[in-house]
Amino acid sequence: MWIFFSLILIIVLVGVVWLYRRYPGPRTSLAVKVVSAYAWLTSFSIIALVPVDVWATIGKKNAEPISVMWKISYWSTQVLTWLVIPLFQGYVEAGDFTFLGRVRSSIKDNLLFYFVMGGLGGIGLLIVIVTGHLRMGTLPGFCIALANTFGLLVVVLLLGYGLVAVPKYVWQRSNPEIRLKWCLHRVGVLAGKLEDAIAELDRVCLVVQATKQQISKRDPLRPFIDDIQEEMHASAPKELCQTRPVHDEFNDLSADDLEYATDIRQLASLRKRVQNAMDGFEGAKAQYMVRVTRAFELSDICLKRQSGYSTEQDPLGQSWLHSAYWQFRCVLKPVARRVLAVLLAALSVIVVWSEVTIALERKPDLSPFSLLIRDTKKEWPVYLVVLFPLAYMSFCTYHSLFSLGALKFYQLIPGATPPFSLLLNGALLCRFAAPLAYNFLHIIRMNRSFNGRTTVFTKQMGAMKVVPFFGKNFNTLLPIFLLVHCLLILCDVWNRVASLVLPARLRFALEITDDETLERGRTLVRKEQEAVQAGRPMGTPLGVDGLGGSTSSVGNTGLGEIPGSPDGSPQRNKGLFASLIDARRPTSSPLVSGGKLDSIFTDITGRQRHVPLDTSPRRADRRSERSSKIEMSGKGS
Repeated sequence: MWIFFSLILIIVLVGVVWLYRRYPGPRTSLAVKVVSAYAWLTSFSIIALVPVDVWATIGKKNAEPISVMWKISYWSTQVLTWLVIPLFQGYVEAGDFTFLGRVRSSIKDNLLFYFVMGGLGGIGLLIVIVTGHLRMGTLPGFCIALANTFGLLVVVLLLGYGLVAVPKYVWQRSNPEIRLKWCLHRVGVLAGKLEDAIAELDRVCLVVQATKQQISKRDPLRPFIDDIQEEMHASAPKELCQTRPVHDEFNDLSADDLEYATDIRQLASLRKRVQNAMDGFEGAKAQYMVRVTRAFELSDICLKRQSGYSTEQDPLGQSWLHSAYWQFRCVLKPVARRVLAVLLAALSVIVVWSEVTIALERKPDLSPFSLLIRDTKKEWPVYLVVLFPLAYMSFCTYHSLFSLGALKFYQLIPGATPPFSLLLNGALLCRFAAPLAYNFLHIIRMNRSFNGRTTVFTKQMGAMKVVPFFGKNFNTLLPIFLLVHCLLILCDVWNRVASLVLPARLRFALEITDDETLERGRTLVRKEQEAVQAGRPMGTPLGVDGLGGSTSSVGNTGLGEIPGSPDGSPQRNKGLFASLIDARRPTSSPLVSGGKLDSIFTDITGRQRHVPLDTSPRRADRRSERSSKIEMSGKGS
């Protein structure tokens, strides 16, 4: 039992370390990383404890150590998600210059959150008082019931969407041509976001300079604006932070942009705006670079599928290895994804069926997972039967969670995730881990005694039975609606209704492409390929090549280091795709040319027309101005 738990714990620790190293942005402090890592660890540990708890109950093992670990994991997640992380999020988002000032701002920002939670808690407490169950010993059960009611309601909604969306998502990814079309559309969308982020950062840099000119050197506010400028110079691209004749660009600033020099509170707001602008730029740039790199890969795969996977003769005589590589990418991998999608769809059907029949409990027992566990007499098969469905349900839930429009902005970005988004991710994992695990125990019918024994987690959650309906019947009856929910999503009725009654931030994001953005993405990818072939860095078509700054997030996207030239010297201006080529392609294999990409695009869309790279004259002028400055600086050096 403990061997299995040790192996799972090692996997969890490796996963947490990987998340810790891959996603935090350059402005993320050590404290934020530690809190986020602990949130991930406690959330994943709840999932890892379920198989061990089930086997300890079936095999009549000593459950005392499991009870201790359950209490630590469960109450850690609750304290983190409802108290520590919200306060920490407000702290890292505050622009105040002192520790106490940031703490006060955090408490002030969270007052509404705690007011709503306090109101809900008061209603629940009133119910317990009316029913006569209020005692000092029932307060933990009341807190558990309150958290589980909210968690289970959201889990059922998210799980239902994920059980339909995940198999469909895997199936769609099996077609490289369709994925290339969607990827080109995303390049077009992200290019617009990157331009907006550059414009905002450029404007913020101008506002900081204008604000500094309004504050004299003897003004008590001068040290604070100096601190803001130092932070900006340390993180923002140097080209944007150059001192400019501000009076020539006053027309670009609004009246609100010139009101920051009044008091320290306004300067704190400016500092917060600077931090948000830098985070927005780093995130938009990293997302754009990763998506363009993915478009390069998919265009290669589509080209190979059209040409019959033939490869040029390699001077090292390894053409068979490259041929096998492309056979895997072009033929075997799409087939494997289709098979996986079918298996996941079947697993989704079994999960829905098991959820719907929870109310029957064991009279009769119609849950395939429950029947399989009871027929399995060996330890390790029980672990696998419990772990795989639970892991799949967890993945479906969190996949749906970060498909919501309100949370797309807070998704994890390799090497560029802001502190607030990192903490939010940890808080959401903590918030739904326990309700998901408790719901799974109902699926496998381990929410009641088995041969005279009960799982430790069921005993811990059983304290909430003192709350009428929500402590017991709610956990049994709510999953019945999962079937209706999944059918509405499968028939696309849910999205149509949600588009009419719900705001965009509460709807699930759909992969919808439009012709103009798709064409712009194709044009950008072609120009990026031409730039890479010419030895220029990625981002040149958008004028981002001169905005690397001192904290460029491109090198930390997890795609490998930029290799050196054949003579051992480092190659300058070699972007992400160059490192990808050196790592995955034969040295003689050329990039996909613009003409070939146009041909592939015509095949998958049936149209080919030119759309200007940017329809905004203001953005085009700014890119041209930046490019001119870069060229002048190059000549001067």
